Amino acid sequence: MTVSSRTGNSVGLASLPASIASLDATDASLLRSFAVLLCSKCRYLEFPGCDVHGSLYTQQLTDTDGKLYAKCPMCSAGTNTARPFRDGCRRCKAPTTVAMWICSLQEIQQTVKAFPVMTEAIEHTVLICEHCFSAIFPRSRERLTLRTALEPLTTASGKYLKVSNFQLSMPHVDGCLRRGMPLQPIAVQLPKSEVKFLVERIEKCPLAMKVTGKPQYRSRNVEIVTKQNHLHQVAIRLLSTVIGAFDPDSTAAVEPLRQVRLYDKKRPKCHFRRTFWYSSRLGCCNTGEARASCFIFRMVASSSAFT
Repeated sequence: MTVSSRTGNSVGLASLPASIASLDATDASLLRSFAVLLCSKCRYLEFPGCDVHGSLYTQQLTDTDGKLYAKCPMCSAGTNTARPFRDGCRRCKAPTTVAMWICSLQEIQQTVKAFPVMTEAIEHTVLICEHCFSAIFPRSRERLTLRTALEPLTTASGKYLKVSNFQLSMPHVDGCLRRGMPLQPIAVQLPKSEVKFLVERIEKCPLAMKVTGKPQYRSRNVEIVTKQNHLHQVAIRLLSTVIGAFDPDSTAAVEPLRQVRLYDKKRPKCHFRRTFWYSSRLGCCNTGEARASCFIFRMVASSSAFT
């Protein structure tokens, strides 16, 4: 068996890293690489393959004009030479784009099982990692999600889902630096016949190679805040005034507290109490006056005795 890299070179199984060479090639959970064709107009998704060798196109190359195309790993048949791929979209004849996706046999088998009954094609949203190109076909309650004009992910019952719901469970290629990070939604028209075709031939596709590269985001130094911002300073001054003028024996002692309560209700939504409480947890309220102010303010804001 040979494994082809994305540049089109073939290497023997013996020359692969030991971590890959020792894997069972029949394992349905292994990630494999293959080419896809996506129509730029109707979003029809197709998995091009070679009928002569019974394989999918797994090599991505560039022609003399700088345009990407995919070809069979065993012959010269490709999306730029073989019909119907060279003529554009199979359905509307609009131009198509070539991309390399990575998926497992297990994912494709579950996609077939989750396909709506008595339906040949659905409007779907595929989720992809922008770094390693791993792809999944989102499902909910053993049914594929549907794409509407307003929402990319909708369950069969009409409930809207977020793309972020699938971030943590998304499989990535070994070495990918975007595990748990946002995924890219791709609108497609998914035909059941193409998915079945993919199930039949994906086991002949090469295993996904380890991704190498630098981090996608620059590292940042996380520091604990040690100074109050302007909002904290206003709160401390206000409450210091209230505490300094508080007279427990006076009948009017409750009036300043009512004013603070009234201010809290009328203020803009700036998360005043929450940020002040966070500052006390981070050690920002170092003085006894500040800690007392924070305590009194939380007590007043949460109390119903002064409303």
